[in-house]
Amino acid sequence: MKRRVLGVIAAIGFGGLLMGQAACSNSPPPEEISHPNSASTIRSIPLGSSEKTVRSKLGKPSDEGEFASEGGDGTGVEEKCLYYDDEDFDSWQLCFANGKLARRDRS
Repeated sequence: MKRRVLGVIAAIGFGGLLMGQAACSNSPPPEEISHPNSASTIRSIPLGSSEKTVRSKLGKPSDEGEFASEGGDGTGVEEKCLYYDDEDFDSWQLCFANGKLARRDRS
């Protein structure tokens, strides 16, 4: 009887392991997961950096968007902004004008 109980427990445990592995296979690849960066890492990226440089240093943003606004001289300015969260759960908005990092705001 004792062996039969151990066999049933082992079978249940193995089945649970297989189900857990199947659930993990639906996870996105690591490069698609957004990880928090430190505030100092975000601040260390100099204004004027390209979007490609920012993405390579910070990884996948939590969100992004494009905006049009009017510049100080009355001309239209288009910005693309990437959003990152730091380890303190603060949000950062990094905006690019003409493909270069133009501003970085923390909220």
